[in-house]
Amino acid sequence: MPSLREIRNKIKSVRQTQQVTKAMKMISVSRLRRSQAQLLASRPYAQKVHELARDLSGHLAGLEMPELMRPRPAARQRLLILFSSDRGLCGSYNIALFRELLKYFERVKAEGGETVFFVVGKKGRDFLASHGFKIIREFVNFIKRPSYALGQILGKEVMEYYLSHPETAGADVLYMAFHSVGRQTPGFFSILPIGF
Repeated sequence: MPSLREIRNKIKSVRQTQQVTKAMKMISVSRLRRSQAQLLASRPYAQKVHELARDLSGHLAGLEMPELMRPRPAARQRLLILFSSDRGLCGSYNIALFRELLKYFERVKAEGGETVFFVVGKKGRDFLASHGFKIIREFVNFIKRPSYALGQILGKEVMEYYLSHPETAGADVLYMAFHSVGRQTPGFFSILPIGF
């Protein structure tokens, strides 16, 4: 049987651990709220940019369009940019993405096309490699803190690939759309050709 001193030390140790855990929880809640506020603040801007591009491409119909806005009806390849996590402990997050990725791949394949990938995140890269998919470019441990500069790097790479490969019909993004802390769903949107 443990002595009274050992029991007191154990109680003290458990209380200290509880204090540290509580502090860590408060920090993570604060970070989550800040990230959530940034995300929600950027949504209207992203929606307006998308609407502007779509409207602009509609007004240019019949005119000579820039290469990034011109559809390529004969091309059969699709570029999919996959955003996954770099670490584990979010299994359903990645699994939902991979399910949608497989559906997308099968749909493109059924139409007689080919899918190639840019992948952001270690888990996505590992999944694609283990299934034998063609990875053009990978960005592992790329987005620890999202920023405009990182988006520019990725965007430049995607545009360069698209412009240098006329067999590529378009580029799409697969990501997890944020609805609330407890609910995220896979989301798609097309980025190239712009407005289509």
